Amino acid sequence: MKRPGLVVLIDKTPVSHLLNRVVFNYLIGSSDAHANNISLLLLRKGPVLAPFYDLLSTRIYVHAGVASALAMKIGGENEPVAVQRSHWETLAEQLGISGKFLIPRVTGLAGKIGEARLGLFKEDLAVHTCDALYRLNEFIAGNCETTLRRLL
Repeated sequence: MKRPGLVVLIDKTPVSHLLNRVVFNYLIGSSDAHANNISLLLLRKGPVLAPFYDLLSTRIYVHAGVASALAMKIGGENEPVAVQRSHWETLAEQLGISGKFLIPRVTGLAGKIGEARLGLFKEDLAVHTCDALYRLNEFIAGNCETTLRRLL
């Protein structure tokens, strides 16, 4: 059975690609998602956004002193636990898009990431037992559920 992967989560337009990066990084707990992690590939057909890279859930390491504050704010908020529907709506306004477009994008990705996480941790990573993987699994599940609760 084929599980949904990151390719399912991304469409090809540059704005959607960038928006997906913001949402994905928030949902997996990557507080270190900053502008230096966005690159362009200079192709013959012209510049295109590079695929996702430098993805790391930094928030699972807050117990070790890693800062939880977001490198790039969401709707003016840099504390991830404080991000509410109003912050996503403010972000949409700042980007010149409709909140009616952004909110379903966030909830859709939260649902897909939650589903993909289940398969990944129950199958591919099930043979590995370590604290970081356990915390990552629990964090992503909780963050996706909390985000859905706040937005629906």
